[in-house]
Amino acid sequence: MSAAPREKNASPGFEEANLLAFLDAIPARVAFIDRDRRHLYANREYAEAIGMPAEEFIGKTIADIFGEESYEKLNPFGDRALAG
Repeated sequence: MSAAPREKNASPGFEEANLLAFLDAIPARVAFIDRDRRHLYANREYAEAIGMPAEEFIGKTIADIFGEESYEKLNPFGDRALAG
C-alpha cells in the first residue's frame, strides 16, 4: 500500500517558515554552517551565545567570529560533522 501524496501548502515557503520559527523557539543553539565553515543560518539561542545579532555574522566564517585559535580547536568537530 502506498502513502497518499502530500497536500500542497497554501503558501510557498510555508514549511521553511515553520521550520525557522521552530528553530528559533527551541532552547538549543542551532547553526547551519557550510563546508567553508561560513554561517548560513543561526537561531536566536546561538546568536545570544555569541553575543551579536545573527545578521552581523551570517556569511562569516567560524575563524572570523571566534578567531584562528578557537577555530583550530573547533575544526575537528566540524570535520566530523561534515564526514557524517
